[in-house]
Amino acid sequence: MRQLIQPNLLAVGYPDYCLAYVEAVFNAPNIKPSAWEAWEACEFPHTDPIPNDVSVPVWFSWTGTVDGETRNWGHVAVSTPNGVYTNPLSGSGHKVFASVPALASAYGVTYVGWSEDVSTLKVIGDDMAHITTEMRVALALGTIGTQPQDPGEVGWDGKEDQQSFDDMITKYSSLGQARQVELQTQIDQLTKANLKLTDQLNTLKNQPIPSDPDTVVVTKDGFWQALLKFLGKG
Repeated sequence: MRQLIQPNLLAVGYPDYCLAYVEAVFNAPNIKPSAWEAWEACEFPHTDPIPNDVSVPVWFSWTGTVDGETRNWGHVAVSTPNGVYTNPLSGSGHKVFASVPALASAYGVTYVGWSEDVSTLKVIGDDMAHITTEMRVALALGTIGTQPQDPGEVGWDGKEDQQSFDDMITKYSSLGQARQVELQTQIDQLTKANLKLTDQLNTLKNQPIPSDPDTVVVTKDGFWQALLKFLGKG
C-alpha cells in the first residue's frame, strides 16, 4: 500500500471532535456527524493488522452521553509509522500514543479496525492506483525499461534495468502532485485578481459622474429634436 494523501500531523484538534481532527489531518470533507457513523460508512474497512509503513485512520467504539444524547459515538485517530495521533481530551492540539492499545486504555475506547479511507477520501492504495494515463501510454508503447540489456547492445553498462516499475510509479505520482500544486497556485492568483477587480468596480460604481464642460449628455428626446432641427423640420 502507498500513501495517497500525506497527513498533516500539525493539525489542531479539540475535545469531543475526534472525527473533525482526523478529517483535518487528511484534508477530508465532513460528511458524517460521528466517528461511529463514519466508520460504518467506510468503503475500505479492515480488521487485519494495521500497516506500519503508512498513515491510516483507526477506529474505536465508545458509548457515552454527548449533549444529552447517549449512544455509540465511536472514536477515530490516525495510526502513523511514528505513533498514534488523536485529538486531546482537554485544551487544543493533539496527543500522540505509542500504540493503539495505549490510546484505547487512556481514552476508554475499544478498537474495532482501520480503513483505507475516511469521509469518502481514500488515503492509501495499492501500486496500481498510482498508474496515470501517461504511465498506461508508456506501458502500451513499451517505453518503460528500454535501455540496452544485452552485452551485445550499444550503450549497455553491464547492469540490468534500473528503472523499475516502482520507480516509474514514484516518478509519475510526483509529477501529478507537482501539477496539482501548480494548478492551485494559478487558482489562487486568479482568485486574488478577481477580488481586486471586484473592489475596483465597486469603487467606480460609487463614484459620481464628473462634471466636465466638454461632456455632452444626449437623451433620446434630445437626439430626435436635434435630428429634426438638422433636417429643417424642427
